[in-house]
Amino acid sequence: MPSRPAYPDLGHVGELRPVHAHGATCYVLPLRGDLDMSSAALLESALQRSVEPWSTLVLDLGAVGLLDSSALGVLIRAFKRMRAAGGRLELASAGASVLTVLRLTNTLTLLGGDRPLDAVLVEAT
Repeated sequence: MPSRPAYPDLGHVGELRPVHAHGATCYVLPLRGDLDMSSAALLESALQRSVEPWSTLVLDLGAVGLLDSSALGVLIRAFKRMRAAGGRLELASAGASVLTVLRLTNTLTLLGGDRPLDAVLVEAT
């Protein structure tokens, strides 16, 4: 029987996959489309269900076209929840429009996003 995506009902969230290297495991969750007010609740649900808060989670934003304040709030809450539990959340491969939002809101240094996925994974594992 073929495996099903982790979140088949969410159009903006891909399949969670573990990445193992150097004796460590982190998880990559690809996101796509516009992350805005209409998808913020689905994004929050997916982030709460994806991994244990003490894990390392990398959100691949390579296919995200837009990030608005409601979705950014979801990412910041997830970051704080994971950090409080000893985990780590980092963004990777953000496009120009998403990077602009992260820079304008001074969250780029907090969440990352300006490095390619491969570079983030090397550091995370």
